[in-house]
Amino acid sequence: DWRPVRLPVGVPSRMHPEAHARLARLEAACVADLHALATPAERAALGLRRLPLAQGFASACAADEGIMLNRTLGLSSADAGRLPELLDFYRVQPVRRAFLSVQEAELAALESLLHAAGLQPGRAWRRFRRDVSPCPVPAGSLRVERIGPALGDAFARIAGAAFDLGPALFPLLARLPGQPQAHVFMSFDGETPAGCGVLYVDGDAGYLTWGATDPRYRGRGSQRALMAARIAHARTLGLSVLHTETGEAVPGDPQHSWNNILRAGFEPQSRVHNFAVAAAR
Repeated sequence: DWRPVRLPVGVPSRMHPEAHARLARLEAACVADLHALATPAERAALGLRRLPLAQGFASACAADEGIMLNRTLGLSSADAGRLPELLDFYRVQPVRRAFLSVQEAELAALESLLHAAGLQPGRAWRRFRRDVSPCPVPAGSLRVERIGPALGDAFARIAGAAFDLGPALFPLLARLPGQPQAHVFMSFDGETPAGCGVLYVDGDAGYLTWGATDPRYRGRGSQRALMAARIAHARTLGLSVLHTETGEAVPGDPQHSWNNILRAGFEPQSRVHNFAVAAAR
């Protein structure tokens, strides 16, 4: 049964603080890899910059047409006094848009300061969690395989377009397959790449990210098959817990990602609250 699922938006967090910290490390690794894969010349050309925080870093990239590389990772109460510095970081060398992303556990300490700075809350992200028990694959799904560097360009084309990364960043994303923490999977229609997804690994925990489908292949079960393959791979690696996230469910949105995540056996957990930095261009 793959009918849409609706859960109350106000589902409370059930994540232990240690689980929050582990997921934060995985999220940061996902973005840090792209920074590390760039040469100094590419960083300069792309406007790719990092600002260390107490428990993570702020990422900025002028070439990014979305927010994947324009957000904070691990922003905490220890950074409360650095809010003007953070805003300058995004505005002095402007980006199209950026989020100061705050984990639910840190919101109480930072919310009033963010509002005082004129930042408005945007759509929150909902985190999900499950174990590594098998996930059924619907009949007729596309074939899925783990890929290496040879298919990096195809991965970059599909994932980069889906996440509004911007064509200038595709060569960087193409280097992700083969990185130690990133286990990259692709779905195929025959020999044609149709979709992709990544499993990031940290100890016994995994993070499912970069889930994307070529528009020509939507509605053919690509993401469900990719989730099932990554869950099975996590089990072979000896992982015990998996995380993922997507935009908060809101009325009027079809919520394809939300529903696919629920159907794969993930349960809603905490939120990440996003405060938009006003566009400077």
